Amino acid sequence: MAKYWITGIEEFFTKLDKENKLFNQSNKAWIRGTMEKNLEYSHNVGKEKFYKTRVKVPRKSGVEDFVPIVVSEKYLPENFREIFFNQNIEVGGQFHSFRKIENSPKLELFLYAKMIRILGEKWDETKENNLIYLKGCLTKDPIFRETPTGRKIAQLSVVINRKREIDDYIPCIVWEEKAQFAFENLCKKSKIELYGRIQSRNYAKLYSNERIEFKDTYEISITNLELSTIK
Repeated sequence: MAKYWITGIEEFFTKLDKENKLFNQSNKAWIRGTMEKNLEYSHNVGKEKFYKTRVKVPRKSGVEDFVPIVVSEKYLPENFREIFFNQNIEVGGQFHSFRKIENSPKLELFLYAKMIRILGEKWDETKENNLIYLKGCLTKDPIFRETPTGRKIAQLSVVINRKREIDDYIPCIVWEEKAQFAFENLCKKSKIELYGRIQSRNYAKLYSNERIEFKDTYEISITNLELSTIK
């Protein structure tokens, strides 16, 4: 990965954070896309209301990722009632995980938005629309395999420390030479830094009664990965 590309992302995150105070030092996420549906009520924490939606984010390849968004009412812009289905928006914040049931392996993953901006009708979909930076530790050894077409892939489970003794557990994947690097150089508790994008996938789950349910899953597709010295 060219260093100038990484430097450009670091400068972009620094400028955005200076303007809006969106990130912590270990978790930075930004997307630009189209609202898949209207904002709807999600839950309360005390008297604070939270809303949710999903944003359709185009890749340069033409494929689209669907990123779940959760936002507190305190971070909604004054014109938030104008944010509706099919609106182009920009979102910045942190990528979080949540377990509805304690000790359950199932994670709810979402971008916790601290900034939402309405964009104009036209915007350049060929530019970067989906950026994330994470710094954390592996919760287990990388899982390495080759696909039927011979591509190398490694699955990583990364934990990122959040405030108030809360941790985020984020599944990640990395391909080809970087997958080989992860397999040969990383293990449980390895400290890493990574850049990539939030990726969505749809899969079919078959139940014992032969009922099929289609589900969405989310992960980080890593574009750059390196060992880190986390303080």
